[in-house]
Amino acid sequence: MNPDYQNLLSRLRNHPPHSTAIRAGAESALVISTRLAARRAEMAASGQYTQSGIEAAVRDLLPAQLRALQVAAAPVSKLKREVAKKRDALRPSQPDKTDLVGAIERGEIRNHLRSLKPGERHALLLSTTDLRLIEAAVSSPPELSGFTANDRALVEKIEARYVELKHPAEIAELESLDGLIAEAEAILAVARNGIRTAAAMEQREFEREALKIEAAVWIVGDPGREQVCEPGPDGTGTYRPATPDEIAVGVRYASAAEYLAAENASSVAMVF
Repeated sequence: MNPDYQNLLSRLRNHPPHSTAIRAGAESALVISTRLAARRAEMAASGQYTQSGIEAAVRDLLPAQLRALQVAAAPVSKLKREVAKKRDALRPSQPDKTDLVGAIERGEIRNHLRSLKPGERHALLLSTTDLRLIEAAVSSPPELSGFTANDRALVEKIEARYVELKHPAEIAELESLDGLIAEAEAILAVARNGIRTAAAMEQREFEREALKIEAAVWIVGDPGREQVCEPGPDGTGTYRPATPDEIAVGVRYASAAEYLAAENASSVAMVF
């Protein structure tokens, strides 16, 4: 592996137990990219291929390389889902309905917040370290605390601050994992671009081809008996045995809606 790639790998932070799988996947991605470039160079050096013949041969290899890259990226994709799930679990929950004293206190706090001018209310909630004030605002409809529909971005910022104050250790952990993911994704992007360069393809053409390979895979069934579920236009699904690669990159979506959202997201991400 060339020194530049080694340097990229050395920048990956150490975050057990996740970093081992992430590093292995990132290194595998770079190897895939390097081998395809080397194969192209070998064909060119052999003198047995025309330029168009080399490009055709490399493009024939493209689907397998993209699938291998997707498998290499699977640990990063999995960690991203785990981080998103953990972060979502930290969002404000509904207060205990049997806690009448707490309910009265939160109601009084919301009355006070409504009595403030918008600038004063915003400044208070973005500066206070008293979780009771912020919790009263974020645990009920924003309008009860004086916010309007135009304050949505501000409400989300206040909610994020509440989570940071209430769960500082968890947020620090998630931010560290975000950093590891970002570093790994940068390496995957380098590998992906290396494959595109070896295939001598423009970005838009490459992404169209990649989309055929990198579509969402819905895995169902018990371990050892995994199947791929493919929902049809009428909402019914067809099932077939999953390949090892599909098991590696697939996701056990909770519903057809969740699967279709992931499928649509991959389509939107394509560069036109």
